[in-house]
Amino acid sequence: MSKSALIATLIAALKPRPAEEPSPRRPMRHLSEEEEQERSRRARKEVDDNARVFFDELLDGLIADGHKGKSALMRDGKVVEILDNYRAAKTRGLELFPGIDEFFSIQEITDEPWDIGTLGAWVVASDDKKPAAT
Repeated sequence: MSKSALIATLIAALKPRPAEEPSPRRPMRHLSEEEEQERSRRARKEVDDNARVFFDELLDGLIADGHKGKSALMRDGKVVEILDNYRAAKTRGLELFPGIDEFFSIQEITDEPWDIGTLGAWVVASDDKKPAAT
């Protein structure tokens, strides 16, 4: 690369860029503390409900149908779509359910147990029985 081309490239890189337009998928507005708490509660409920249905009712059938290793995009306790990976499922979820009041979750389709570590052991352990130190 010539010296003048290098200088031109550096100057172009240093020029201020125009601000990006907000995404039309996500309307920008400030939420009150109460609205934020309600939104958080609804999001947790969506994820919890989807996980319960997924593990209790759907997982074995999805594995039997050959979807092991893929990701399930879920909403309202139903599988909306099976995608190849988490990133694809997240992208699709944002396309299908835009905005601040739309919720979905993504579940990995696997038969391998999850290692939730010490925190999980403490949460599961009863008050009078603590997990052994390792």
